[in-house]
Parts: sequence; structure tokens; C-alpha cells
Amino acid sequence: MRIGDGRTTKISFDMKLDRNYDTPLHALLHFQIFQPQSVAKTGAGNRPGGPVIALNIVPRSKRRNLSPDIQEFVIAIRNPDAQKFVWFDTRDNTVLYRGAIQKGAWNTYTFQITSSPLRDGGMGGRVIFLMNKQKKVDKVVHWGFSPKNYNVLDTMSIELGAYRTPDKSGHQTVFFDNLLIER
Repeated sequence: MRIGDGRTTKISFDMKLDRNYDTPLHALLHFQIFQPQSVAKTGAGNRPGGPVIALNIVPRSKRRNLSPDIQEFVIAIRNPDAQKFVWFDTRDNTVLYRGAIQKGAWNTYTFQITSSPLRDGGMGGRVIFLMNKQKKVDKVVHWGFSPKNYNVLDTMSIELGAYRTPDKSGHQTVFFDNLLIER
């Protein structure tokens, strides 16, 4: 994928958290669209690149539903104005949606994204998110970083797995199936 190319990409996958999945101490990503930096070091201030659209598990300290059978997550975007989590809900500029899932149950996640330069000069486009075929988000938002203005590449990758801040406690196992990517 290339940021700003105006083309639509549809990504769909099934995901299940193990029944013994522990809520992590820090944000844990299981899906991300990743925009890399063009060099290893960046200047002070903005930290461009990284996961520009992601599915993050809500950390233990920010949970609302304390049931051991439920896990909360957010769909988040990252851009020059939306980089950090405080509440892990839509009060944060980075959060588009907050939801909950049953551990041990399969859910289907579908993202339909279009990356385009926006009228104000920023990067972004339409983000549609569906969970189990029910639309949860349909917005045109800023997401990603313009390679003309930031030290990033114009290519992006799609990644599934367990990406997180190092945390030696807890056990998190996640399963994926039925990955579909359409351009």
C-alpha cells in the first residue's frame, strides 16, 4: 500500500483471543497498518510513522468491564495531531471506536480504507470499520504522515500478531483466520 495514492484497500480477518488471555499492563496491538520512518532517528517533537491504523487492546488500568470473560479494544489512528492514549476512548484524538469482545469467541474485523491528501494539506481519508458485518465507523479522518512533510516512507504494510510495550507479566494468545486483502 502507498499512503496518499487514493486507492481503497479492504482488509478482513477473523480473530479470537484465547480463553486464558490476560489483560496486558500496556496497550497491545493485534492488527496494524504500519508506516515506517525513512531513517532510524527523528527530531524532537512529533514521532512520525508507526502504526497509523490499529486494533489495540485496552490496558488493565483503563478497563471499564472487569469481567474475566470480556476484553476491551479500541480502533485507533495516528497522525501528527493524534499520537498518544490517555483515556483509551473517543476523548483521545487517536481513538475512532471502543468495543468489547468475548474471550474464546471468533469475531470478524473488516477495514476499508482510502488514503488521500486532504484539503488542509494533511494525510488521511475514509476509514470504515465493521465488526461481524456491523458498521461501527465510517469517517473521513486524518491518519498517517505525509512523506513530503515528515521523515517517513510512502509505503505501508499490514501486520497481524501481538505487538506491545515489553511486559513480563501476563499471558496473551491470539488466533487469526480468513485473512483477506483486496485492492
